[in-house]
Amino acid sequence: MSNVADYAAERAARTEPDASELDAALAEGASDEMLAALAAAPDLQGEALPGATRPLSPLQAQWERFRDRFAEAMAGGLYTIEDLEAMIAGGEAYLWPGADAAIVTQVVAYPSGEKVLQTLWAVGDLKEVLALEPALCASARLLGCSRILIEGRKGWERLLKPAGYEPWSVTVSKVV
Repeated sequence: MSNVADYAAERAARTEPDASELDAALAEGASDEMLAALAAAPDLQGEALPGATRPLSPLQAQWERFRDRFAEAMAGGLYTIEDLEAMIAGGEAYLWPGADAAIVTQVVAYPSGEKVLQTLWAVGDLKEVLALEPALCASARLLGCSRILIEGRKGWERLLKPAGYEPWSVTVSKVV
């Protein structure tokens, strides 16, 4: 299995009992790819190439593609775009980019010992957001999470029901 897109297509065609086997194959393939990339990278020992400007990291490049969409989605909320950037840069949140959609999640450990993958925001093409869901499930398992939590508008309940999501709690708000 060479990448997450291949994984998502394969995962969608499988049944739940053999999902853990597929998740393990994804983790093994990703590890092999990362090790090969590290082995092939030049050892600059902290030195910059003469006359070179520092390029964006792959994460920064992906973030730049979706930053304005996240800022728009977050407008008037409890977090600022700068808060979200700091969480991603600090490793407290994960950016899951696609071709025309992206999701930001974080791992939350509860006092019970249960870890969950909490979806914070999703932007972009709705069909693509939904297509990223199987990869999030695999990643949640690899991160030691037992469930995924998604808090959002009521419409997500209907859209995610076919993927096995059920209502779990209700969040209400009042400005005081």
